[in-house]
Amino acid sequence: MLTNLIAFDLKNSARLLVPLHIALLIFTILGRITLGSDFLMQMPDEIFALLVIFYVMMVIVVGVISSFYFIYWFYKNLFTDEGYLMHTLPVKPWQLVASKLTGLFFWQVIDGAIILLCMFILSTVDATFVRDIPYYVSVFTTSLATDLRVNQGSLIVIFIVTFAVQLLRRGLAAFFCICVGQRFNKHRVLAAFIAYVILTSVLSLAATSIMGAMDYLPSNNGALTTVLRGQFLHTSFLVELIQDLVLGGLYFFGCTWLISKHLNLE
Repeated sequence: MLTNLIAFDLKNSARLLVPLHIALLIFTILGRITLGSDFLMQMPDEIFALLVIFYVMMVIVVGVISSFYFIYWFYKNLFTDEGYLMHTLPVKPWQLVASKLTGLFFWQVIDGAIILLCMFILSTVDATFVRDIPYYVSVFTTSLATDLRVNQGSLIVIFIVTFAVQLLRRGLAAFFCICVGQRFNKHRVLAAFIAYVILTSVLSLAATSIMGAMDYLPSNNGALTTVLRGQFLHTSFLVELIQDLVLGGLYFFGCTWLISKHLNLE
């Protein structure tokens, strides 16, 4: 049944998100053709600036819609009139949450891949830059791998896992706040937004406090301070990964618990 739910969510989201990403690719290709033609030299600077602004705004809009579509869909499909049908299906609350989370993760990955592809298409205007991309990537990854004391292969795995976990944690945080907001009889969206602001503010304050504590390491022992700070930088990504996993698990449990025990569709 979970597979059917995921297919249903992806099918509905594709009606909007597929045309948006196709449009972005088409405009990118047109932009690449324009940048590589003599027509650009004849174009007034004002028109060129407007086209650049329009393209940047389009990239931002596509990214924002991709990010927030499933957050909106989670609320609309489970806590509005559609919820009366969804909650009568022979599925468990965790399956409803998991299907929405899968759709959100899928389109976030697709969105990131499309934007990277668009950047690459536009960068082909400069053949030298394209040829040097592997070099720039190698320098960056080598430097980062050295700082984290891992090899480049491990760095790629770390990046992919961290990226995936952060995406899931952020999506679950939004879902959890929507579940909290639906407990109110009025102004549910506002309540969910306030819950999200409070949640992110508390977590940001905690993270800032931990980072700030590093400034209070004993300064009379330079070697000890250097070792502790170096170890902190080395393990910070692991700590953040564990934190995201724990928080994501708590958000997921909170969503399923609120849906199963405190559902309010009035």
